[in-house]
Amino acid sequence: MDIRKGTMDDLNKIVEMYIIARRDLQENDIHQWDYNDPSIQMLQEDIKKGNLYVAVQKEDILGSIVLDEEKEPEHEDVDWAVEEGKALYLHRLVVHLDFQGEGTGKALMEFADQYAKERGYTSIRLDAYEENEVARGLYEKFGYKEMGQVYFPRREVPFYSYEKKIK
Repeated sequence: MDIRKGTMDDLNKIVEMYIIARRDLQENDIHQWDYNDPSIQMLQEDIKKGNLYVAVQKEDILGSIVLDEEKEPEHEDVDWAVEEGKALYLHRLVVHLDFQGEGTGKALMEFADQYAKERGYTSIRLDAYEENEVARGLYEKFGYKEMGQVYFPRREVPFYSYEKKIK
C-alpha cells in the first residue's frame, strides 16, 4: 500500500468511496455524514489545495484523509492542551468498505503522524462523531485525548474533539 496526494483523476473513486461509507454508517444508525457531507465540491477543493491523500494498492483506492491547518469555527471554544506551535487538523478519514480491517486506517493515521513530525507541527487535532465508536476507538488507540465536545450544523449528536501532542 502506498499513500499519495489525491488527484482529479481519482475524484470519481473517492466520491464513490464516501457515498458507500455514508450509506454504511447510516445503515448502522450512525449519522456522521449527511447527504452532502462531504460534498463533491469540498473534495475537489481538498484535491486542488493538495490536502487530500489516498491510500492506494494497484488501481484501488483503499482510503482517504485530509490534512490541513483549517480549524472549524466550532473548534474555537475547545480547550486544547497544546497551545504553543502550530496544529495540524485531520478531516474526513474514510476507509473503503471493501478494504476495512486490512490496516488502511492504521496506515493513514501513521501517515498523519509522520506528516506532522516532518513539517514541525506540535499537535494533531480532529473530531469524531459520538456514535462512531470504531473511529473514536482508533483515535484513542493512536494516543489521541478527548478535549471536549462540539456540535456541527444539521447534527443532533455531538462530535468529540481529540488532540495528540507531536514529539
